[in-house]
Amino acid sequence: MVNTLHKTPAAHLSDRLPRSLKRLADLAYNYWWSWASDQVSLFETINPDEWERCGHNPVALLESVSYERLTQVSIDPNYLKRLNALANQFDRYIEAKDTWASRIAPQVTREHPVAYFCAEFGIHESLPIYSGGLGILAGDHLKSASDLVSQWWALACFTAKATFTNGLTGQVGRRIITSIIHLITCPWN
Repeated sequence: MVNTLHKTPAAHLSDRLPRSLKRLADLAYNYWWSWASDQVSLFETINPDEWERCGHNPVALLESVSYERLTQVSIDPNYLKRLNALANQFDRYIEAKDTWASRIAPQVTREHPVAYFCAEFGIHESLPIYSGGLGILAGDHLKSASDLVSQWWALACFTAKATFTNGLTGQVGRRIITSIIHLITCPWN
């Protein structure tokens, strides 16, 4: 009997994907995909309408799209070529050894990461734990740290029900749109 209690979220998601698409699970659970349009379009291509409905969340997309559609995508040679190229690029990014961080701050490791505390992080719209400039700046810091291959832990105030989006109305005032973060399909690991 296989013990599924210790499987990562990416491994659980991978179980529902056709063999040739399994790497999508690794990509979906790392916000690296959100930093370039070719990564984003990899998910959007699967089902553009569902991508919009899921709020550009790759985990929610892969959980909700039909297995029939995934099977169709899994035999598309152009799609598989794009997926394999991005998966290889991702692997190089994750496994990089000679990095700025390893040369300048070798004491920052997986065992001794930097703890970055902020009230909000603007990483991507699928993780709506930001409402303005501070969150966007903090998200940019995380992206930069990732690009430098520095080990950081981001710690924020978080509630699954109290996030909101500010917006100006045509009248004087603002509108607040509340949203709920679905923890099961949130693309974090």
